[in-house]
Amino acid sequence: MVTIDYLADHPAVLARTAVWLHRQWLEEWGYSRRQAADELRGRLSRDRLPLALVALAGESPVGVASLVELEKPESTTLVCCLSGVYVPPSWRRQGIGRLLCRRAAAEAARLQFASVGLFTRGLEPFYAEMGWRRVMDTVPPKSGERGTVAFMELTFAR
Repeated sequence: MVTIDYLADHPAVLARTAVWLHRQWLEEWGYSRRQAADELRGRLSRDRLPLALVALAGESPVGVASLVELEKPESTTLVCCLSGVYVPPSWRRQGIGRLLCRRAAAEAARLQFASVGLFTRGLEPFYAEMGWRRVMDTVPPKSGERGTVAFMELTFAR
């Protein structure tokens, strides 16, 4: 059985999850492994952003996702965003990514955000199935990305 919990409650798996994020995105953006670990260490929170969630099969990490504040496209307003959703290839197609996304959305709502955004390239159908809507194409902030990605948003009923 896979459970989702705060990474803050499982610091022993931080190094493993930081390696995943470094390999998937952060190395390309110029981060060292140490900087990737420091970035994730900064998300060891339960009650404020940034915070990280970890998917666990027993004591083993099988996925990670974060909520961070980023600038909303075409604005200087900081908004809550889902970031760094990652499931290792051997654990994919088992619903873990969806579990992480749903828990992250629930955390954003718990923290009183009216919505949560995300930047993605090529995974729009995955997020749309969970109720996210495409807002615009844009270049994500502080990512080192070249080219555009979709900015999507999930709004919470009040």
